[in-house]
Amino acid sequence: MKETIDRVMLKMQNHLVDLPQEECWVIYLSPQMTCLGKQCIAKGSLTAVNIHPRDVFRYAVAYNAYAILVIHNHPSGQYWPSTADRELARQLVLCGTIMQMPLQDFVIIARMGTYSFFNQKVLPKMTRKTILELWTLATNL
Repeated sequence: MKETIDRVMLKMQNHLVDLPQEECWVIYLSPQMTCLGKQCIAKGSLTAVNIHPRDVFRYAVAYNAYAILVIHNHPSGQYWPSTADRELARQLVLCGTIMQMPLQDFVIIARMGTYSFFNQKVLPKMTRKTILELWTLATNL
C-alpha cells in the first residue's frame, strides 16, 4: 500500500526538525498523490543548502512521477523562507511546468513551525502556454 502525503510529511518532519544541518528531500508523487519514493537530494550547513533543479528532476523521471513535493529544514528554528528558498521555488515551478511534473508544494520545517508555499498561496502560477508565450516574446519567433 502506498503512503499518503500526510503520512510521509509527518515522518519527514520528525526526521528533519532537529538536524544540525540543512537537508533537502523530494517526495515523488503518483497521480493519486501517493508516495512513489523519496530522495535526499542535498545536505548543507547550518544556514544553507545548495539545491539544483536537475537533481530534483533526475529522480522524478526515474520514478516516473506525476508531481513533486520538496521539503527542507531550517536548523536555525526559523521557518520563514529565505530569498534562496523563494528563488528555488520559482525555478522548480518553471522546470516542473516544462517537464509536466508540477511542484505540489515547497515546505520548510523548523522547530518554531512549518511553512508551506502552497498553504500560504505563494507558489507562482505557471502553464506551458505562459512559458511558450514568454519565450516567443523574448525570441521574436
